[in-house]
This record gives sequence, C-alpha cells and structure tokens, in this order.
Amino acid sequence: MFTDMAGFTATAPKNGAQGLELRAKQQRVLRPLFAAHYGHGVKSTGDRLSVEFGT
Repeated sequence: MFTDMAGFTATAPKNGAQGLELRAKQQRVLRPLFAAHYGHGVKSTGDRLSVEFGT
C-alpha cells in the first residue's frame, strides 16, 4: 500500500517546520495502525509511505 498527503510537496517548502511536524504526525498515527494489521514499512520518502501486509 502507498500513502501520500495531497499537496504536501507543493506546500512543504513554504512551511518547513510545519511540514516536518505534519510528516511526523503522519508517521505517529499510521505506523501503529499498520502494525496492528500485520503491516510493515518498506520505504518512506518525504510524505510517501510504502507498506506491505501479509496475507
């Protein structure tokens, strides 16, 4: 699964610290949800997360 925050790339350079905090919040919220459903992060690039789930 891939996640991506709409508009993040365009607005992050204008709001540096706020963008970093938003990305950190994304990770804090989503990673426990992925783990609860047996998913694990494969790659994280900017605001994009790639996650793999077992069957």
